[in-house]
Amino acid sequence: DVGSSFLVIRFYELFFVGDEQAGLPSQPPAQALRLAQCWLHDSSHNQLLDYIQEKSKRRQISPTLLIKLLPTLRQAIRNGQGDAAPFADPYYWAGFTHSGAL
Repeated sequence: DVGSSFLVIRFYELFFVGDEQAGLPSQPPAQALRLAQCWLHDSSHNQLLDYIQEKSKRRQISPTLLIKLLPTLRQAIRNGQGDAAPFADPYYWAGFTHSGAL
């Protein structure tokens, strides 16, 4: 699932590295998950394409996943849905929870 792929990529980025542009250090797992869910909820096709292209330049995403994600995003943008947030519905991110000691 494309939405799950984005959520997991962003979660691990926030958990292990943080977000340099936002000035966030690495986050505890529950906070990283919450931030990733908010990010996925709010991101448009255009923003997701930019994100994936940046990850690709830095070789921070597997080529197999890239091949799966890019055509989906580009097709949506060609169809005039570039500013739409494709994963705003809780269906795509609400089922993920954190449970554990951290």
